[in-house]
Amino acid sequence: MLHELSKILKRMGFSTTLNGYDYSRYAILLAIGNPALIRHMTTLLYPAVAEHFQVSASSVERCIRNAIESAWLRGDSDFNYDLFQYSIDIQRGKPTNSEFISVITEYFLIKQETESKLNQEHQLENYKNG
Repeated sequence: MLHELSKILKRMGFSTTLNGYDYSRYAILLAIGNPALIRHMTTLLYPAVAEHFQVSASSVERCIRNAIESAWLRGDSDFNYDLFQYSIDIQRGKPTNSEFISVITEYFLIKQETESKLNQEHQLENYKNG
């Protein structure tokens, strides 16, 4: 999952040299593990990321915002639109931190659920056959 998340962020235009790349990646992994964190970005998610990287929560928020802004200028705009579609404000042109983390987290949660169902179906088919 980490490898695929890294690929998606890079394709979106995230620079691996920005702290916001690491903070975003870690925040998304935490949110995948506990989706309730998305509803508590400033009180739970940012502080958890900040503690891990030994920085302030406001630094985490600012670096993620900066990384998103940078990615939106240099990334694959068609890919970004496909991922975010109607979840972003057209006038702003880029997602907020919470929109960004929510959409990417949801992408991976849906992917996990789909893979789990396919695996269950495959096991059931194997059981029936034998």
